[in-house]
Amino acid sequence: RGEKIIGYKIGCVLKETQIKMGFTQPAWGTLWKSELHYSGVTLSKKNYSNPAMEAEFGVILNRDLKPENISFKYILDSIDSIYPLIEIHNLVFHSDAPHGAELLANNAIHAGVILGPKNNLPNNQTTDLKLIYDNDIIDTWSGKQWPHDMLSEVIWLVKEQAKINNTLKKDDLILTGAYGFPVPINNKKLIKVTSSAFGDVKATFN
Repeated sequence: RGEKIIGYKIGCVLKETQIKMGFTQPAWGTLWKSELHYSGVTLSKKNYSNPAMEAEFGVILNRDLKPENISFKYILDSIDSIYPLIEIHNLVFHSDAPHGAELLANNAIHAGVILGPKNNLPNNQTTDLKLIYDNDIIDTWSGKQWPHDMLSEVIWLVKEQAKINNTLKKDDLILTGAYGFPVPINNKKLIKVTSSAFGDVKATFN
């Protein structure tokens, strides 16, 4: 359709999610410019199929990543900034479980990103992360450590892209993986993700 690639998502980073999907490793999907939104946006539920959200973090690269140089330190040195974000999913599966093949065929059921505030890179940092629907806390995670918890699967992503002769590029946005499974919003409208270290992001779904 001529859409611009702006980065990639890493999904299914938790072992229990991989087992649920029938995987032995994470999954990845492509991020499109037309599906990038910013905190405060109002979106329409009718444009999604069973919209479901995840709370997570994203990073933007300051250089192309050369697979031959890959290491945790190299990746850390290649990051410009970190963001809290909401990832949107079309949480629909038509096949019988496990749903891994269908998830991959549907771009890891990715349907958009709502990006929060930019943060310059901190030194080692501990944060919590909360997913909130209409002021009700849906899920919360505590004691998440930057950079190790956030960047744990980026080396895997670089290696997977190298298999198809692709490299992660400067200014790419990388969604580093959620700590839970997407949660449908149903009749909820105000969606928020909060991080004690990196700020808040919100969106309204009418």
